[in-house]
Amino acid sequence: MYFDTRHNHYSLLLRTPFTKLLLVFTVIVSTVVPSAVAQSCNGIQTEECQALYALYNGTGGDQWTDNTNWLSTELVSDWYGITVNGGHVTEVRLRDNGLTGSIPPGLANLTSLEWLYIPYNGLTGSIPPELGNLASLVNLNLPGNNLTGSIPPELGNLTNLETLSLTSNYGLTGEIPSELGNLSSLKSLYLSSLPELTGEIPPELGNLTNLLGLYIYLTDLSGEIPPELGNLTNLRSLWLSSNNLSGGIPVELGNLTSLTGLYLQGNNLTGGIPIELDNLTNLLGLFLHSNHLTGAIPLELGNLSSLNELHLAHNKLSGDLPTFLATPPETVNLSYNCLFASNPTILAAVEAKHSNQFMSTQTVPPENVVVETLESSGTPENRVLVSWDPISYVDDEGGYKVFYKRTTPPAEEYPSPAESSSDYYYSGMTADKESSSLTVSNLEPGVDYTFHVNTVTWAHSNNNNDLQSPDSDTASAVSGTLSRAFIPVWKQAPGYFTGVVVSNFGNTDFDLNLAAYDEAGALEPLGKNPAENNVGAGLQMSRLGWEFFNGNGNHNDFSWIELGAENSNKMGSIFLYGVSDTQMLDGAEAQSSYAKRLYFTRPLDEGFFQGWQPAFQMCLVNPTDEEVTVSCTLKGSNGESSKTHTIPSMGFLAGDSEDLTNPGHGIINGYMEIEVTEGAGVVGFSRIEFPGVRTALGMNAVEPSAAKKMYSAQLAHGLNIVTSLRLVNTAGVTRNVTLTAIGDDGSPLADPVQIAITSRRIYSADLGTLFGLEGGSVITTGSLVVESDGAGVIGDIIFAEGDTLEYAMSLPLQDKLFQEAVFNHIANLPTVFTGFAFFNPGAETATVLIEAIGTNGQVVAEKTLILDPGERIARILTDPDIWPGFPTQSGGYIRIQSDQPIAGQQLFGDRALRYMAAIPPTTRNEPMFD
Repeated sequence: MYFDTRHNHYSLLLRTPFTKLLLVFTVIVSTVVPSAVAQSCNGIQTEECQALYALYNGTGGDQWTDNTNWLSTELVSDWYGITVNGGHVTEVRLRDNGLTGSIPPGLANLTSLEWLYIPYNGLTGSIPPELGNLASLVNLNLPGNNLTGSIPPELGNLTNLETLSLTSNYGLTGEIPSELGNLSSLKSLYLSSLPELTGEIPPELGNLTNLLGLYIYLTDLSGEIPPELGNLTNLRSLWLSSNNLSGGIPVELGNLTSLTGLYLQGNNLTGGIPIELDNLTNLLGLFLHSNHLTGAIPLELGNLSSLNELHLAHNKLSGDLPTFLATPPETVNLSYNCLFASNPTILAAVEAKHSNQFMSTQTVPPENVVVETLESSGTPENRVLVSWDPISYVDDEGGYKVFYKRTTPPAEEYPSPAESSSDYYYSGMTADKESSSLTVSNLEPGVDYTFHVNTVTWAHSNNNNDLQSPDSDTASAVSGTLSRAFIPVWKQAPGYFTGVVVSNFGNTDFDLNLAAYDEAGALEPLGKNPAENNVGAGLQMSRLGWEFFNGNGNHNDFSWIELGAENSNKMGSIFLYGVSDTQMLDGAEAQSSYAKRLYFTRPLDEGFFQGWQPAFQMCLVNPTDEEVTVSCTLKGSNGESSKTHTIPSMGFLAGDSEDLTNPGHGIINGYMEIEVTEGAGVVGFSRIEFPGVRTALGMNAVEPSAAKKMYSAQLAHGLNIVTSLRLVNTAGVTRNVTLTAIGDDGSPLADPVQIAITSRRIYSADLGTLFGLEGGSVITTGSLVVESDGAGVIGDIIFAEGDTLEYAMSLPLQDKLFQEAVFNHIANLPTVFTGFAFFNPGAETATVLIEAIGTNGQVVAEKTLILDPGERIARILTDPDIWPGFPTQSGGYIRIQSDQPIAGQQLFGDRALRYMAAIPPTTRNEPMFD
């Protein structure tokens, strides 16, 4: 028989009965009297021996990678990883040795322990607070385990501790104890790769004046960097990267003159780079990339004479590069900011450090901004074409924002909108960074305007910031006197009508000219074409189309109508069309701009709405003085079909998807893209009728959108009401879209739905089914928010009675909110009602003033509405809580003024619900009401 002391078990060679008896006796003794074995430790006291036994037994000592001499009769100093000095255990070093289980609290009995070094094992459980009693401890090193729970504040008692490392224990939770600020001897603190560590960096860490290295990164810490860290004047390395730290970089960090490495990358830091960092003359590496830093690169950083690495990429820095970058550090990365170099020497040096890819990553203003007042038949319009040279950085998505202001402001105050931080108004944004122009419409006639352009790059994989460049150079132009709007379809076949509404929401009269053009661009042979009228201040004019032109009402051809107002930009207009017995009605806002690219979101009868197959007529109008060439491309899930057309000046093109592309194209699940390849632009409209059902829909073609959020103040489900959503992803990449249904009271109707729309594909859904809304006799109403992870998503909704398609209405999703607007018509008659819907998508309560203007131009009723965040209100004018005694009226309009941005639309309908029409409001960038 022999006794293997390494593994603490018996291995027997049974040769005699006496040997068997001795075995039984020995097992009983070793089981019943374990303390006798513990007392056999050679060279240390019993309490310390018991602590080592507890460590061995509690952490799977039999399975350690190396357990040489453990629990044997050899001197404890010969046990693997143990150091003994003066009869006391002073070091436990068991790095990467296969320890499992939890750390025994009994290690606190190793009262002379200086090193507890057991990293990269499989230890679990919490850190025993009893370790805080190890007064002699110099090094507590536990990284790379599976420890859980919080960091014991008792560790703050270890005043002789020089190194504390808890790195890469992914289950450690809670906050950094402020008591760690009592570790007056500490030289190195490692609290990195602790993703569950929360709270803020304790300012008490600024008391650790002997600290040489502070490593707190890859955690969930938030809050600001404590300025008290500036007290750590012996610090050589400060790592606070990849956390959720916010606020500015404390200027006090400039006191850390011994620092060789400053690592603050991967946070949410804001503000500028402090010039006080120029005191860090021993600094070898400055790492500030992947934050939200703004402003210029300080010239003072050139004083960092020892600097070898400078990393400022993926921020929002702007301005001219400082001169010290003419001889940049050995490694420099300034990519994905808004920086430029006016000095060719500096630019060449920095480009060389970026493999000649520096300027191709910078969001800078476009150059050569030129403005031109547009004309129609020689008459200057109140629209200005702003053009520029696109920048070289076009790889990541974005566009160009155009801003404008009155060069000489009027005497009355014109408050600037929230979109701009200066006195400029925001006009719009192009859909990409390859675009070179944008038209600003509806300007005040005869006013000298100044324009500038800013480049925008949306957040992407290389930079999580949305970037907007500084302002471009400015350019000025005087707007013309002619305001134009376009009604792209006028159908006057027998039994049909088109009603034209024009409102003057200004305080001066304007002359109104209407002209109807045929397909070739010639004036229609009507009794009076063009037709001249005068619209008085504050008044509205609504007539059937043939009444304006003194026609006979039986004009069989399609036409389009141009509206022109002299010396006013206060013209609002809509058109309504249907059949003469008003069993079919819809309408749209007259369009005041034309574009080089347009989209029809529902150009196919297949899968249009609830299985109904309508008849289409898509109309493209060329309202310019020159012929245009357009490419019409139907893009579907099974391919594309394309065809090129020319449209004469003032002419139009009309037809269904086969007429505009190719007969028998076979495309399904698609949308139509219209691109003007030669010429200034076109206007588009889709007129949709349902054979056998007296229902019509009218949908303006949609311009490319740079918005990431869109809204609808209309969502309804139940009582056989359905709401159909159509989204189109016009972008070249997949878009992830979040759909949120919000009830009238502002609370969610259901959990948000997340979808992915492949590049250049459509998405269709019944919103009641999508959100799981209750149907049957219960009607659910609310609003819809569509939020995409990038630009390029457009869309619309259709809502109607699901079985018969009665009172079907269509609306584009709104990508711009408004604070002032006009609903252009009031029809409060025994058989017809007028209604409205408003939705407040913001975080602040909106106060909305609505005023009904009578046919005499005077306010006949007013009401103040309070919309809490997320709240929606939908009413007809005569509802008890709006204007229950509102008079019978056909004509006039509604003014809207809100102190917060809102979405909304106007409704017209038959009181028997045989038809309804929904129309967006008229809005402006500048203040609308004098």
